Amino acid sequence: MHPLTGEGPDDLTVSARINETVNVTTPEQTLRLELDDFRLHNIVRETAAVRRGNDFRDNGPSFSFKLRRPDGTAREYLNYMYPVTIDDRQYLLSGTRAQTADEFRYLYIPADESGTPARFLALLQLLHNDQRLREVINGRAAATLAQLEDITADIGERITAAMLQILRLFRDGGYGAIIDHIEQTVPADQHELAGQAYVRLLHNGVQSLYLQVLDDAGVTVTDGLGEAQSRFLEDAVEALAAVPNYGAPFYVALTDFEHREASGLMIARSPGKLLVYPGFLLLLAGIFMLFYIAERRIWFELTTTGDGRLQVLMAGETGRQQQEFSAEFEQLAARARQLPEARP
Repeated sequence: MHPLTGEGPDDLTVSARINETVNVTTPEQTLRLELDDFRLHNIVRETAAVRRGNDFRDNGPSFSFKLRRPDGTAREYLNYMYPVTIDDRQYLLSGTRAQTADEFRYLYIPADESGTPARFLALLQLLHNDQRLREVINGRAAATLAQLEDITADIGERITAAMLQILRLFRDGGYGAIIDHIEQTVPADQHELAGQAYVRLLHNGVQSLYLQVLDDAGVTVTDGLGEAQSRFLEDAVEALAAVPNYGAPFYVALTDFEHREASGLMIARSPGKLLVYPGFLLLLAGIFMLFYIAERRIWFELTTTGDGRLQVLMAGETGRQQQEFSAEFEQLAARARQLPEARP
């Protein structure tokens, strides 16, 4: 578990099984890491952006889990073990959603040459370390500004101070925090111009941090960033902008697993199984009666005429076999007419 904020714990390695819960304590609260599921293979259909000759590809192992807060609310996550190649770039995917009915929204963490998130995480940690952040910006950015003829020492200091402020805003709230800051501090007619300036400061600041990360890793950069390094920096900026909305103080990476396959044997006892067969026969009899035996109803209305005779009105109804019932009804009526007259 790699911290994504400056307030989280150091890297933590845990071993657990699916359907187990791990308590993770942060400076703010204790979270419950609930491991839900593991999939050894994830076969997906290639999209036009990543198609490489085959219609399907295997994204490798993945695992899903929930991070539950003390108040009972939780977010669901779906993380992949190996990087996925998209447009010749490798990303470690981490999906997140607040509701089960929602679609996963993915955090694309750029992978380094070894296919790990180590370089991105080093850049993220440097961004959250205020002391080192100030040292790097005052060192690298100030040295770059000093080479410009039109930049005085006083202006250079103000530019580096503004760069530090923009980096902290971006770290804590992404692009949204920068936009809110511009709307609150810059006149409305200068928003667009200020936005362009802030974006340049942001990218220059992140580039200075990235150069420091490369230097710490022993990678020498003399003639500027190469193509692969520049693309990594672009992807890293986009991932850094999404981290504040990720909803977790750390990124959970799967480093190793033991996949145990098993088959289940279920033993059951049904004391009432002997009643099933008579019930089945009764069900068949009921179905036969439903389709082949018609329901018939006969009504008789008895009234007294003026001369004191008893008059009988006869009616009938059936749901099916209308012709047969009509013949039977006529026969019954004929027999009724043959009855001797009766008086009440």
